[in-house]
Amino acid sequence: MGSAQGAAWPSLYAATSPHVPSGSFIGPAGRDQTSDTPKPAKLPTGADDPVEGGRLWAASEQLTGVSFDL
Repeated sequence: MGSAQGAAWPSLYAATSPHVPSGSFIGPAGRDQTSDTPKPAKLPTGADDPVEGGRLWAASEQLTGVSFDL
């Protein structure tokens, strides 16, 4: 839907901006959150599900071969 730089922009903004409150979800400000300047956005339904988060974490570790014990 855009360049790699454009796709990385919201993550970089969230990680480096002193104006982003902890726990915020940052996404593109454009129509349907597909482009434009990053801004706080609504968290997609189910994105905070701890069971799904655990599955995603486990799959990420398996696919990358990197584990991280919390």
